[in-house]
Amino acid sequence: MLTRSSILLLSGLLLTSCSGAIQNNTPTPDSTEVGSGLDSNTESSINLKQPEQATVEIAYIALNDNGVNGPLVGCGDSEVLVEDSAFGATTAKARIQSALGKLFANKDQYLGESGLYNALYQSVLTVDSVTIEGKEVAVEISGETLSAGECDDPRMVSQIRATVENNLDSDKKFIITININGKPLEKIQDLSGQ
Repeated sequence: MLTRSSILLLSGLLLTSCSGAIQNNTPTPDSTEVGSGLDSNTESSINLKQPEQATVEIAYIALNDNGVNGPLVGCGDSEVLVEDSAFGATTAKARIQSALGKLFANKDQYLGESGLYNALYQSVLTVDSVTIEGKEVAVEISGETLSAGECDDPRMVSQIRATVENNLDSDKKFIITININGKPLEKIQDLSGQ
C-alpha cells in the first residue's frame, strides 16, 4: 500500500516529467522552422517587392517669359515642365494620376525658388479616373477651380493638359479628353469661382 508521502513523491515525478515533455515540444522564441534558415520577419521582408520609382512631369508657368523657355501660354507666359519622382508610376495611366495628384496637392503659389507659378494653387481638384483605350485618353477631374483672373484661366488649362500629355508614351499620338465636373477643360473659365 502506498503512503501519502509516496503518492506525493510519485505525483511530483509525474508532473516534472510531463512538464519536461511539454517544454521540449514547445518552440522557444529563438527557434526557427527547419529548412527556412530565416526567422519570419526576415522572410516577410524578403518577399515584399518594393514599388519601382518612376519620373513624372508636371507643368508650371514661367510668368512673362514670352515663350522663351517653353510653349507660349496665358498672357505672354511659358509652360515649363518640372520632373518629380513617383513610386509605382510605371504605366502611363499611373504617371498621369500621380503627376496630376502632385500638381493638385501643391498649394504653393510659386514652386520653391524657381519662380515658376502655379495657377492651380487655390483650386481644390481630384483625379476621378484616367482611362487609356488604344489612342484615346479620357481624364475625369472633379472639384473647384479658383482663378486669379483672365490670364490664370489659360494657365490652368495649360498646366493640366501639358501634365497629362507629357506623361503619356511619347512614341504615340493620342486623342485626349479632359473634363472637370463633366465639362471640357477648356471651359475652365465657366467653372472658376472668380
